[in-house]
Amino acid sequence: MGRRKRAFTNAVAKAEKRLSGLKAIDPQLDLGNGLSVTEFETILAAIKTQITVFNTAMSGLDQQTNDINAALKALSEFNRRILAAVGAAFGYDSNEYEMVGGTRVSDIKRGPKSSTDDSNNDEEE
Repeated sequence: MGRRKRAFTNAVAKAEKRLSGLKAIDPQLDLGNGLSVTEFETILAAIKTQITVFNTAMSGLDQQTNDINAALKALSEFNRRILAAVGAAFGYDSNEYEMVGGTRVSDIKRGPKSSTDDSNNDEEE
């Protein structure tokens, strides 16, 4: 599952509409104090570029996450296979099997087996 990318937000859409209105008044409109169509275009282009760079970086992170997950899956499979190989080579009740993290067969505790005949006898009484 990929990370959520940033869409052009409402603020960007609102700014584009406002810029369009300003250009309709005068494409070179300058209201002083740095408030001009040119400055507005520069700021709007900068935020769009930042969002694009962010989304590209997120896509790269998605790929790295997928690569890590694949490597972890391969490690898990190798881990399972190595435990099985030690069990086959030394026995599943050996100290060596226990040393690599396996549970010796003789250490596995099993619960008492229940008989289905006993439950039927209780109903008849």
